[in-house]
Amino acid sequence: MIAPIPHYGANKIKSIRNKLGLSQLAFSKAFRVSKKTVEAWEAGRNEPQGPAQRILEFLQKESDLLEKHGIVRT
Repeated sequence: MIAPIPHYGANKIKSIRNKLGLSQLAFSKAFRVSKKTVEAWEAGRNEPQGPAQRILEFLQKESDLLEKHGIVRT
């Protein structure tokens, strides 16, 4: 059985991004979306769709995921 996709709202998305130490611009580049999209997610004007919600789940559980896979370099 596949676990349901959790829902990440504005505050949780911002919390995950801050925990990763990424600006909105860097976070948007990691997701391959515009900075305005991340701004809208964090303001609650828009919500990430299924795949982005799943990635947020992974990032919440494993905060070094982007570095580990070479998506973000420190």
